[in-house]
Amino acid sequence: MSNPQRPLHFLYPINPKHGTLGIAGSKKILPASLENFKNTLNNSWDTEMGWWLTKNIGLIEKGDFIWAYFTLPISGVQGVGKVQKKWVDDSHAGPPTVIRIKWDKTLTKKLWKSPITFKELGYAPRNAAIHAYPKYQKVLDARLPGNK
Repeated sequence: MSNPQRPLHFLYPINPKHGTLGIAGSKKILPASLENFKNTLNNSWDTEMGWWLTKNIGLIEKGDFIWAYFTLPISGVQGVGKVQKKWVDDSHAGPPTVIRIKWDKTLTKKLWKSPITFKELGYAPRNAAIHAYPKYQKVLDARLPGNK
């Protein structure tokens, strides 16, 4: 079996009603609202977030894209970043694998103005993080520089 071509793209669903946002390098955990996501990044675009994985643990690598899909009531992709690091953290009760994400300021701000909606994507990811199948990949690729 051949290795997939890098970087790969993953959709990471965020539930604004029940989820959390982890700030890498700190013990800070915030409710996963779109407002908290935007405020954290607007305070410092150097902020990296540490997010826990439940799927594709062995597939995600440094340099892969993470597309932040906020679930209902938002239902759309509101951010994109690249994996900076992956590690095992068994200091909490949840899934042990964590990825550190550095958000792309230009692309994420464009997504805030014009998110990739559920209707446009044609799919709502359920578990973190889901590899983007080719048909969904086309929608994501269209938002990357040089692919219009």
